[in-house]
Amino acid sequence: MNKLELRILELLSTGLKQKQIPSILKKEGFEKNSLATIEKTLKKVKSDYGAKSNFHLAVILTKKGII
Repeated sequence: MNKLELRILELLSTGLKQKQIPSILKKEGFEKNSLATIEKTLKKVKSDYGAKSNFHLAVILTKKGII
């Protein structure tokens, strides 16, 4: 998992909504920081881990100790 993917997941795990994340990523210096990037990233990570929803992904990643 790359730095951007991990950061997006960390921010979501704090309760932020996807729409709130682009501005944070921009402030932190991430070049890819649009809402579309976040949506595509989540879709990729869900596919990578076989998750059917964001909640399912959170459960999987928590069990694996990633978040």
